[in-house]
Amino acid sequence: MAEYEDTKMGRIMHYIDRKANFGKTLSVYDAKRAANIAYDAGMRDAVDRVSELKWGILDLNTIISDNYSIICTSPGTYRLKIDDKGWITFNSIEEAKHFASEDYKNRIKKALGL
Repeated sequence: MAEYEDTKMGRIMHYIDRKANFGKTLSVYDAKRAANIAYDAGMRDAVDRVSELKWGILDLNTIISDNYSIICTSPGTYRLKIDDKGWITFNSIEEAKHFASEDYKNRIKKALGL
């Protein structure tokens, strides 16, 4: 019996071998199911590997990243703007960055159909 790595791909390969009765035949249904499992695993892995947003300083009170900007309007008040969707207020810059990061990842998931 083959040894399998404890990775997504290893588990997929084990599934294929099991359904192929370890070297005999594999039904079309099981082959398509394995392909779908592999595709889904690859898409989810792509989302997991997405880098965090890179922030740059625009001026003393503003930082920006692609479609996001955060402005410090007063001590302890930070406003995040996503594209042209309006402003969202946060109590810390970390909260605003976290919200922007989650929005970014959700956009990628939506684009990938996840």
